Amino acid sequence: MVDEEKEKEKIQDENGILNKNYKIEYIIEKYSRDLIDYKVIIVGYNGIGKGKIASLLFNKVYDDSYPPTRDFDISYYQIKIQNEIIQINFWYIIDWLSIFNLYNKVSLAIIVYSTDDRSSLKNIGYLCNRINEHSFDCIKFLVGNNTRSEEFREVPKLNEERYNQYYGFDLLMEVSSETGYNIENLKKNIIYYLYEKRLKEKEDDLLFEDALNKIRKNKKKKNNIFNLSYNSK
Repeated sequence: MVDEEKEKEKIQDENGILNKNYKIEYIIEKYSRDLIDYKVIIVGYNGIGKGKIASLLFNKVYDDSYPPTRDFDISYYQIKIQNEIIQINFWYIIDWLSIFNLYNKVSLAIIVYSTDDRSSLKNIGYLCNRINEHSFDCIKFLVGNNTRSEEFREVPKLNEERYNQYYGFDLLMEVSSETGYNIENLKKNIIYYLYEKRLKEKEDDLLFEDALNKIRKNKKKKNNIFNLSYNSK
């Protein structure tokens, strides 16, 4: 039994789980105009389990017995992590070709393929290019979804170095929309990466403000020197 637990942890670590001790206090469906939105999209071929992954991530009701009635669904969520509140603007896309402004200002993109269907890998390059064109600093996850079981696997575990080199993915991992395997870890990674993005933005804001203050001080100093020089004449 202990060996099984260790093997499970090992598999999860290989799937890129961030070893962080961040405290996540709550996840609620809520929107505030006072908070910055971090746009998160989940895209990929139709019929590979994107809807189930999206529903499992944020505990929304999903019924696959009904056909999709529209091209996309947008939800807002607030997550409190380390006393910082992150607001996610989550886009679940059914038809990723038809949404004109889908790729604009994306903070994090989850590109899904099916480990049961090799052809679902074909659109990865196209999606990465579209995202890079419209959101230059976007965080990108490549997620393989096992929709049935290992016996139907057509795609072996991807070479992380190769895919990171060609497509610039920040994280590669596998999940199962049927069993729920690694879904919680995917959710944690989304939150962790956005939290670290937020910290970096705050740091950049402080550096920018500090640079502006230095410019203001230098300008004031030069003006004072000019005034002294002018008055002495």
